[in-house]
Amino acid sequence: MRNFVRMGFERVAHLQKVDQIPISLLAAGDFIIYFSKLTNQIDYWGKDYKKKFLAQIKLVKAFPEILFLPGIWPDFNYTIEASALGCKIIFCENAPPKIESTLKRFEDIEHLEIPDPHKDGLMPLALEAYQYMIDNLPIDLKNNYGYLDGLAVAMGPTDLASLIAGYERFFSNFYKNPDLIHHLMKITTQTIIEWIEAQCDVTGGKRLIILFEDSISFVSKEQYLKFCNPYLKEIFEKFASNDIIILLHSCANITHILSELCKLPINILHYGPDVATSRVKSALKDKICIMGGLSPYEEIVKGKPNDVIQACKRVIKEGGYDGIFILSISGSIPAGTPIENIQAMIEASKLYGKYNYNNHKSFN
Repeated sequence: MRNFVRMGFERVAHLQKVDQIPISLLAAGDFIIYFSKLTNQIDYWGKDYKKKFLAQIKLVKAFPEILFLPGIWPDFNYTIEASALGCKIIFCENAPPKIESTLKRFEDIEHLEIPDPHKDGLMPLALEAYQYMIDNLPIDLKNNYGYLDGLAVAMGPTDLASLIAGYERFFSNFYKNPDLIHHLMKITTQTIIEWIEAQCDVTGGKRLIILFEDSISFVSKEQYLKFCNPYLKEIFEKFASNDIIILLHSCANITHILSELCKLPINILHYGPDVATSRVKSALKDKICIMGGLSPYEEIVKGKPNDVIQACKRVIKEGGYDGIFILSISGSIPAGTPIENIQAMIEASKLYGKYNYNNHKSFN
């Protein structure tokens, strides 16, 4: 049976009010390495997924009041899909893996083929890691928090396409060669769909799909509608269901396309620090649950615990006044975040995140 942490997350994802605003934090490798005090980053980012798994377990157990996302998973940074589409992956001793495009010319995109998740790049290793993690996950983390249960994590089609082509070549060809851009986006879209399917075959169904898509902030609204939106929509419509939670993470400035994002069949938008909580709440209210609000560096890394508590109070008031909100950092947890500031978030949610059903407002 799910505990109140996971149940609260699932309820607000489906636009159902909760008594207590849930906290969910995106924990990527840089913070997990810092928290776990790993001496060499290769111990986390490398192909030995057992070390990765133990580091993730240590984090999620340390803060039982928080649902971490993706939580427990084969975290190889952004390399998995890119490797399957031919990018060169360089594993470094003390840095995240590097991705190098192997396309000599942009026109070589015509020769790309949709990869097989069971044969190409790092995908088979990631699927193997999923199975190991499922087999060895402590039962309380599976039953109470739902870690790994029906989980799939993928890059968005724009982020993946920009890695395959190289950022400069990708965006410049919006003007020079739009037909090839669409061809590439079709390839990345189908790759993502098949990668999600392959993950869910291992994790036991489809319950939580997380898509990372930051590059949509770099394009105009017109370009977004022409080159990005159709492919995001195709992915989300493929998996949209009352039984599935779809989370879109985009942590740069997406203010100019909020009116379009609210039309996508997603459940949660994890937004970045350049987007005002009040603005995103106004645009997505009654359509999509929002997650974020706290500045990763100015408030979470540099702030004192009382600063964090006051910041939480502010964003809960702006985003959680109706009882539908996920308190989070706008982005992933930065390495160097003081542990007492994470504890301050938990304290603030208890102080200011209780919803008053009689007065239809949060205590703040």
